[in-house]
Amino acid sequence: MVILTLSDLGRVFKHGCIEPRKRPTSLGRGKGRTRLMKKIHILGVAMVAMLAIGVVGAVSASAATVQWLKAGATITKTTGEPSLTTGEIVLGSTNGLKLGIKASVLCSGTFVGTVGPGAEDEVTGVLALTGGLVTLNFTEGGPLLNCVNVETCTSSSVAPVNLPWLSQLTSTTDDVLLPGAGGNPGWEVACVTSLGTVEETCTSTSQLSEVKNGASGEVLGLFIKSITATCTIGGANTGFVESSPTDATGLTTLANGEALSVSEA
Repeated sequence: MVILTLSDLGRVFKHGCIEPRKRPTSLGRGKGRTRLMKKIHILGVAMVAMLAIGVVGAVSASAATVQWLKAGATITKTTGEPSLTTGEIVLGSTNGLKLGIKASVLCSGTFVGTVGPGAEDEVTGVLALTGGLVTLNFTEGGPLLNCVNVETCTSSSVAPVNLPWLSQLTSTTDDVLLPGAGGNPGWEVACVTSLGTVEETCTSTSQLSEVKNGASGEVLGLFIKSITATCTIGGANTGFVESSPTDATGLTTLANGEALSVSEA
């Protein structure tokens, strides 16, 4: 381990910079100063690395202090407990056709996935209101998630991309959607406009959902609007998802009907 001497540190605090030791003028003087600067550089790199490790540790610690519960008990099944999340969400873009055109659609459906063990939850599929499984993309056929126009799109269809989606509780009030095994979570939209049909895919590296325990064994979720998704046409920070203003919460329940809740670990 490289360590600065007390005399080195004293010269730093006294003068605001490193005061070179008084040595006889020689060809070796420059080498001594170089070695000292290398020591300072190595110490700085080590301090940055320690801070980075501390941040990662803090995130892991926060996730370790909260968990999903089944009937008030810790979920022990390593694959998690099957879950369903129903509700309405708004998907939108702020830079349609790279012309600053705002477009958004209101979609209803059910997220199929798992919760637990611990703070993790996952979406593995999406069901349309008809009960059919929505396909991963338009080229695979099958039922699509039918949506209604909010802005610009006279009609539209939506399908999820990069399933499964991974989420993690960071507190008893926050659940964050993160990249999963399939990549960054997102959606593909076919928006019919007066100019024709526009297909665009938007993905995000993080999406916050506020959660709270319901009164009947369910967990209520609210997607918070954040224009941070990257869209294939609009570009970076042009796509967003938010909970419907008329259906402010999504309901997450266990598929077997037992009570679901979030709690401090």
